[in-house]
Amino acid sequence: MLAGLQRILSFQELKENWNDNGAKPFSQKLLQDASKLLLSLSSCPEPEIFPTATQGIQFEWETKTAYLEIVLYETEITVFAIKNGKDVFDLSLQNTHDYSGFDLWIFSLWKSINDEHL
Repeated sequence: MLAGLQRILSFQELKENWNDNGAKPFSQKLLQDASKLLLSLSSCPEPEIFPTATQGIQFEWETKTAYLEIVLYETEITVFAIKNGKDVFDLSLQNTHDYSGFDLWIFSLWKSINDEHL
């Protein structure tokens, strides 16, 4: 998870218009929340982590047959999953900033869509 934490930390270097299309920098609160969320996912494989132009931080897991994405915003969390090319899960929920329980929920979701060994 150290690489993921370092990646999240690197997003504080992104300044106004970091994508040359008007993207805004990330708040310290969002970066702290992203770090908390990552650390809470201890049962899951380490995700790829990306900044989004919509001021979210995206956590992504992908294999040949499965795709799982969490996008963390200051007030919202979106979760999207695909299995064998078909959407199987699409949810938006309020970000309460409490990520306890997320680990087992995301791990179970990933396990249910991923046919490959974890």
